[in-house]
Amino acid sequence: MASQQQKVAAFFDRIARRYRQRNNATTQYFSKRLQLALQQLPHPNDSILDIGCGTGLLYDALRQNSLASHYTGIDLSQRMLDHSQIPEQQAYHGSLRSFLDRNTQQFDVIYALGFTTYLSKSDIAQFYQDLQSLAAPNGRIIISYTNRDSLDFRLRELIHGTIGRWLPGDRSLGRNFPIFASDLATVTQRAKQADLYLTSAKWLPAQLPILGWPLPFTSVIWRPDFLVELAPKN
Repeated sequence: MASQQQKVAAFFDRIARRYRQRNNATTQYFSKRLQLALQQLPHPNDSILDIGCGTGLLYDALRQNSLASHYTGIDLSQRMLDHSQIPEQQAYHGSLRSFLDRNTQQFDVIYALGFTTYLSKSDIAQFYQDLQSLAAPNGRIIISYTNRDSLDFRLRELIHGTIGRWLPGDRSLGRNFPIFASDLATVTQRAKQADLYLTSAKWLPAQLPILGWPLPFTSVIWRPDFLVELAPKN
């Protein structure tokens, strides 16, 4: 039986060619997440690790600001990397664990945007330990999470659980693997167990479930994702 990582890699291999050709609502949402993640830009000499870099949306934004010279991107999907502009010498195809086996460098800034959604529940504790190993002293770690309390997540899970098997396998609602979602309190607690401490949290804008249309509400049930910034214990 294929593992979670193998299923996720195969899913993104299938959608890599059209990944950037999303509908306007999705594209705008990804853009907003990127804007939040980059509200505090890295310093020019910071080493940067992008976990789950995909087609290089973060790399492109950093390059536009002349901040990509010390960038490294990791992704399970070779086809996603093939559709990026990330130089081959700055891209790693494989899992985070395999990267750790080959890498001894620590990074000043670590991003994991959209990455945790595709982890299995059993991978989460190890993920925080890996971040602790990868983060340089005084480093910054910026992670996005799917909000498990959001109506968007609950509705998507309902659809996936009832009719997902009949939907196309190259669509998120027809995927053949579970996704991970969390809440801020749980993230804070689990990170602390790995000696990582919350320094800030930001919620992405409210939106109409599934359709992604922006809404003027403030309650977290309308906000599908949130970002946290963590710092290692010095």
